[in-house]
Amino acid sequence: MKPRRGSLRLGDIHCEAIVNSVGPAGRVLVLSAVHVIPELEARLPAHATIRYASGAHIDAVRDHDFDLILVDGRMPGGLSRARGLLNEKGRVFLHEAQRSWHDRAKCQFVEHGTIGPCAEAPLSHLWYGGLSPQPSSSAGGSPVIVSYFTANSRSEELALQLRDSCEALGLPHHITALAPSKSREINCAAKARVCLEAWRTLGTSLLWVDADAVMRRRPDMIAGSPCDFAIHKWKGWRFASGTVFFAQTPLAVLLLERWEERCRREPRVWDQVHLDLAWEDVIAAHPLHTVWLPRAYCQIFDAPVDGEAGVVVEHFQASRECRSAVVGGPSAPRPDEALWRARRASRPV
Repeated sequence: MKPRRGSLRLGDIHCEAIVNSVGPAGRVLVLSAVHVIPELEARLPAHATIRYASGAHIDAVRDHDFDLILVDGRMPGGLSRARGLLNEKGRVFLHEAQRSWHDRAKCQFVEHGTIGPCAEAPLSHLWYGGLSPQPSSSAGGSPVIVSYFTANSRSEELALQLRDSCEALGLPHHITALAPSKSREINCAAKARVCLEAWRTLGTSLLWVDADAVMRRRPDMIAGSPCDFAIHKWKGWRFASGTVFFAQTPLAVLLLERWEERCRREPRVWDQVHLDLAWEDVIAAHPLHTVWLPRAYCQIFDAPVDGEAGVVVEHFQASRECRSAVVGGPSAPRPDEALWRARRASRPV
């Protein structure tokens, strides 16, 4: 059945993500001109209640303690209105989140993740966030910690510290040695290849961690996560590839393959730049589920600690020396204003 003109059509993957976020209280609010979303209502748990509001009717909503709010991206100001109606632990979803006019409103929330378009809704991206950081979960096993070091170099000693920190926390790890290559930049570009090979060999989710880092806590936030990919955006926009999560899913390996191909073709370009571009390519056409990791997962040793949750992965940035030697191609300067705004808003360009 085709959706009626102007209706809000949720794809199956988007609908599943929304339903899985309904909390124990189950109070759901939809800010949209649509008065019924059958595919959503049919999947809500039995304890959940759903209410619709649009236009002036939003002012009539007195309950400011909703568990989950779905905002129609075509409703101007809807996302900003949702902030005052959401409870502290609740989550807000934005349909058609690729529209740039939502960029400023997204900054009012702690961003949690974004999902690319589904087959049933090929033009719509789904963004979600909340008033608080997303909670940790221990519902699944921890991913394998993956890394590599260059044999007979300073990085070998650092990798031993990473291995020791994994073992102290009982974390599975796969830390391998690579022979020195002809140049430092090619060594750095090997990250994507090592991740892809580990993904295929181990048959499980993996968390890449640079060899010059240590694990301080278990990565519970992504244990059993339904996402395909997770990364921290340093200063809100730059992909920080020192810590990267790839689930054992078809879209995760698609992203890995695109990343590896880019790094292989242009090894002098920083790997995080290639990862950003590969992500842009995949999420434009596929429902890639990305979770944005907090700084605790990519904490630089000499940077201020963000929040009180505690550091999960601490990086000591020995790779600064390697990066300073990468020449002959684009590095990672601040992008043009349009791309910078898009990244801060978790929006593809």
